[in-house]
Amino acid sequence: MFEMMDSPQKPPVKATAYPDPQSAVDAVLEAWLPRLIESNESLMAALVTLRDFYLMGTPPAEAGEALAQVKVALERAALVQKGC
Repeated sequence: MFEMMDSPQKPPVKATAYPDPQSAVDAVLEAWLPRLIESNESLMAALVTLRDFYLMGTPPAEAGEALAQVKVALERAALVQKGC
């Protein structure tokens, strides 16, 4: 009646060897820091847009695009925070 499906196989993850602990830390920071900066810039732009709409008294219906921008920025920030 019910048939078991095979789960998709994930490719094996290869570990990267580093000559010393500091090299490993530097590699993580080099990968993570640009995403953090981009995330912060995105959040800042979204918050500035929301602030401007608020100060202009923009009706909520017209602020939908700004709220969508904030949602995307928050999702990116959450991923960066998790290290993804």
